[in-house]
Amino acid sequence: MRKTELDRYRRRLLDLRARLTGDLSSVLTAGLSGEKKDSGRTGGDEADLGNDHWDAELALSLSQNSKDTLDLIEGALKRIDDGTYGVCVGTGQKIAKARLDAIPYTPYCVEYAAQVERNGG
Repeated sequence: MRKTELDRYRRRLLDLRARLTGDLSSVLTAGLSGEKKDSGRTGGDEADLGNDHWDAELALSLSQNSKDTLDLIEGALKRIDDGTYGVCVGTGQKIAKARLDAIPYTPYCVEYAAQVERNGG
């Protein structure tokens, strides 16, 4: 892959990382603020309490998804640095540019990703 292409992917990955880091912080702050409100309650509407707990659970779930994506982004940036970006870590085959354009942090080619998905992993 040419240096200009790698630079373009690096910029996209860094932008995604910055956006996800900010989003993760916002989601956690918003979702967990309901938990903090609950700690001072001495009664009140049980539905509101349930909604606050659901919001906190959703925030934690979203934060885990964001964390997983951030880990993939970090891995992609490392592969750019070590010269293996664009090569499937499962097969050693090239990853199609269309796939990298759609999911720049993917470590897998389409075929291997499908295999991993079929195997439940």
